[in-house]
Amino acid sequence: MQAFCIPGSVADDRKVGIGHGNLAAMLLREETKCFAFLAGHESFAAAEGAIKIAAKADKVRKEPLRCILNGLGKDAAQIISRINGFTYVQTQFDYFTGELKVV
Repeated sequence: MQAFCIPGSVADDRKVGIGHGNLAAMLLREETKCFAFLAGHESFAAAEGAIKIAAKADKVRKEPLRCILNGLGKDAAQIISRINGFTYVQTQFDYFTGELKVV
């Protein structure tokens, strides 16, 4: 994407596409075993993009990546998990005991 940015444009200044390129490079390395993505409730599209990059990387890897999506709102998490074949797990963390429970 960066190669197609007009020099001096906002996209060029913000280095559009470089983050996705760095992510893809990381996911293509066999040393990378797990990809955990922390998303805010507004990051539905970002989560979808990251999942697609991971899925494409898996096609050329010897060992598939383990992918974890964390931090999405309940509705977004359920939709994304259903579309992409993830298992949706709702958890509750007790800050006093440090215990994590599956709800």
